[in-house]
Amino acid sequence: MQQALLQQARVPGKLGHYRIDDKIGAGGMGEVFRAHDEHLDREVAIKILPPGVLQNSAARHNFRREAMALSKLNHPSVATIFDFDTQDDIDFLVMEYIPGVTLSDRLLCGPIPGTLALELGVQLAAGLVAAHEHGVIHRDLTSKNLRITPDGRLKILDFGLARLLAPVDVASEPTMSSTEACEIAGTLDYMAPEQLRGEPLDARSDLWAAGVVLFEMVTGRLPFHDKAFSVTIDAILHQPAPNPASIVHDLPACLETAILRCLEKSPGDRMQTAAELAIVFREPGEKRSTVPINPPVQSIYKPNRRKVGYLAALAVIFLVTSLNIGKPLGGSPAPLPVMKHLAVLPFVAVDPDTNARAFSQGLSEALTAKLTQLTTKHPLQVVPASEIRAQSISSVEQAHTILGVNLVFEGSFRLSGPLIRVTYDLVDARSRRVLRADAITADANDPFLLEDQVVDSALRSLDLELTWQERHRIASRGTTEPAAYDLYLRGRGYLLDYQDPENTKKAIAAFTEALQRDPQYAPAFAGLGEGYWQKFEQTHDSTWVQQAEEACRHANASSVGHGCLGTVFNGTGSYEQAAQEFERELKIDPTSDSAYRGLAYAYEKLGKADDAERTYLSAIKARPRYWAGYSWLGVFLVDQGRYAESLEMFAKVNELAPDNIRGYNNRGGIYVLTGRFAEAETVLKKSLNIRPTADAYLNLGTADFYLHKFEDAASAYEQALKLDSQNRTAWGNLADAYYWIPAKRKDALDAYRKATTLGEEQVRVNPNNAVLRSYLAVYYAMLNERRSANMHLAKALASHDHAPDIFLNSAIIYNQFGNSADAILSLKKGLQLGLLPVVASNHPSLDNLKSDPAVKALFDTSKVQ
Repeated sequence: MQQALLQQARVPGKLGHYRIDDKIGAGGMGEVFRAHDEHLDREVAIKILPPGVLQNSAARHNFRREAMALSKLNHPSVATIFDFDTQDDIDFLVMEYIPGVTLSDRLLCGPIPGTLALELGVQLAAGLVAAHEHGVIHRDLTSKNLRITPDGRLKILDFGLARLLAPVDVASEPTMSSTEACEIAGTLDYMAPEQLRGEPLDARSDLWAAGVVLFEMVTGRLPFHDKAFSVTIDAILHQPAPNPASIVHDLPACLETAILRCLEKSPGDRMQTAAELAIVFREPGEKRSTVPINPPVQSIYKPNRRKVGYLAALAVIFLVTSLNIGKPLGGSPAPLPVMKHLAVLPFVAVDPDTNARAFSQGLSEALTAKLTQLTTKHPLQVVPASEIRAQSISSVEQAHTILGVNLVFEGSFRLSGPLIRVTYDLVDARSRRVLRADAITADANDPFLLEDQVVDSALRSLDLELTWQERHRIASRGTTEPAAYDLYLRGRGYLLDYQDPENTKKAIAAFTEALQRDPQYAPAFAGLGEGYWQKFEQTHDSTWVQQAEEACRHANASSVGHGCLGTVFNGTGSYEQAAQEFERELKIDPTSDSAYRGLAYAYEKLGKADDAERTYLSAIKARPRYWAGYSWLGVFLVDQGRYAESLEMFAKVNELAPDNIRGYNNRGGIYVLTGRFAEAETVLKKSLNIRPTADAYLNLGTADFYLHKFEDAASAYEQALKLDSQNRTAWGNLADAYYWIPAKRKDALDAYRKATTLGEEQVRVNPNNAVLRSYLAVYYAMLNERRSANMHLAKALASHDHAPDIFLNSAIIYNQFGNSADAILSLKKGLQLGLLPVVASNHPSLDNLKSDPAVKALFDTSKVQ
């Protein structure tokens, strides 16, 4: 019966609620299958134990107890045990599924270069330190029990399993082959002398096996191996270990030291702890020679994901030779930069469940927010979570090149039954080297404990010492209800994924449910207000605006409440009220980037340019190494017509963040404004090569428009609309381009109508946006709807907003209606405010005015500011 079921398990079948997919390994401790946990919807590894190894129910009970004890062993370098069960006399263990190949399979392709072997050795030592600290000995550490993941990380499999299974007398069959002996006795080639002698084992036996693994890793061979079983035993017991440096050139000295000390015959002469091994790895020393190593593999083969073999090993060679994955362990930790400029990437949810993903993103945002609160008193700057999402940052490299940070937290989030497991690395963004790492496990029903553990671990990783006042401040959550906080974190996670309108709905639902659990929960009210405002921005339905304001008012006593209201007031044109709210927010939280930006924007719209500039400078002073403050000030300077100064700001953006597309987009926009159209095309195409965005296509189209390349301009605007179909500016610009393409004149009128529809929706929400009204007036003028055009233009000109765009647009409108005198007066006013002659003279709607002597005189006497 049992054999038949085992055979059945080799093809897709089921064990309990686990669907068996395919076989991925076998050995003396059983066969291993990849399976799917249908209860938790995740991939797992199922190890089916050898028949008869657990003889009765008592043995199974003891095994389950010990296996569950081992499941508490939680470390990034150790595969986790989830469950143990029995079905139809089949005993099986459920473990974490680790993609990749075993070290044994990897070594089929040859030895691993010394530096990379050292990095893998560091991780091996880390796993052994964690296990031995919990009193767990592996007893069967081999290259088959080490797995290398596709991203180059090492995982130790089957920890403690050898102790749980019934022992077998290694010497019972002295005449059998080495291979047979390995399968029965564990693995002969890796057994320590004391293990062969039947003496009590301790952590030093694992260190012997680690020495064998490291020797095999760098040389491609075993230190003690012979076809004859008895010869292998004699070599382990009596022959000195060969020196790996005599076989491998360029071997790091610390690897030689580690291997030889691990392979001392007497446990007393050997390394005594895994921590000691880790310390040796922390001091690489000099290489042994200058003989070149073999070049890395040039071709990569992508294997079938259900089969592990030579081709998969080739792929891992490339991955391992491409990554720096070492983690400092033991001794002194790796030094950190004096000024820590940090990005916290959203934790990757291993589970596909959308709630888990949202919770993990919300947890990342909470960690970001708490660390940000420390930036005024510590040498730390933190990129806002909203900026990470807006820039689509998903890797350490992107965080460094786009955001200009020098440190990155990246990690994963996994639900495991009643537990949540968070693992993370603190990475040097320049070298991609892992500086610190940790794994945290907490009750899934206690988000407070999980967050506290994650934050405390992050503080230790960053070498930050807090006062009790600081600890008290960052511990605040606004609620004492764990369920409410759980829902709040999910809601924040959904808000970060605002590109999908469904996520906004889910965010609103999560915040609403959180408020049912705690009706006084201010941050949840603020989150609800943000969700409603997102709905407005997605749908342009003004009914969401009132709901957003009401929700924000319920949170008004908190900093997030003031920020929420400020955002709504700015969006609806109530700039005095917006400024008051953001000022209140900054008094409570002087680290809020959004408050600085919102306050400065409100001042601008109120005509208080000096106050706005001081606010932007304050934001830069608070975060001198953060590019966003320079970008905000640059945009402000553009609106003031101070183009040369704004270019300096955007150059600073790309100095701090070399691949930041906003720096390139805004420089391209200034080049357009200043008539440097060819330069604009160059820098904007560079931005689009990094990542296509609607803004870059809009600016590129405008450069082409002023060059009278109308078909190219239309093509760029069409691309912008593919990325943002409700972009009013893109529709208006597309209409302008179509207008000057004879075959597209009818399409131009349709595009103008679409732009007016979107513009009117925006004006209903913010009637005080003078620049928007001036563009609406242009659209109506091109549609020959004089009354609407004049109404919007009059309101734009009556405002205290003196943006040059308003007067350029008024000149276009007057000229469209045949009023050249007022058109020329508007041009004169625009040029006085910073409008450049090269821009006005290249606008096709003003071509008929160029021959007018008064216009010629304006263009000749005006100078670039």
